Amino acid sequence: MDFDAPALAARWLEDESAAPALISDGQRLALAWALKERAYATIYADLPTAESAAAKVQALTPEAESMATRVELGAIAAWLGGAVCALKGESAAAVERLEAAYTAFEAQGARQHAAASQVPK
Repeated sequence: MDFDAPALAARWLEDESAAPALISDGQRLALAWALKERAYATIYADLPTAESAAAKVQALTPEAESMATRVELGAIAAWLGGAVCALKGESAAAVERLEAAYTAFEAQGARQHAAASQVPK
């Protein structure tokens, strides 16, 4: 059976019991990016879903096997969390999280993601 990250992200955002179990780091990253995309698609109309997506990406982080995966997951969670804080008017928290995302992506050589993470500022 193929791993369908966008479908799993959609299910998990709608139903907490759909949380993934025993997934690889690659699947974990695919799911995190799918959660980020889903959140960004509706962030202005549905801020609670974006908040939930950020929390879910953060929840994926501790169980990742590699440090690189944990860093990338943390960066995605910080990016989403920063965007949510910005929309809630929490400027200091937004800047702190977005800077954390930028730093983590830069450290991994992911310059496009680093730059994109600064847009919500």
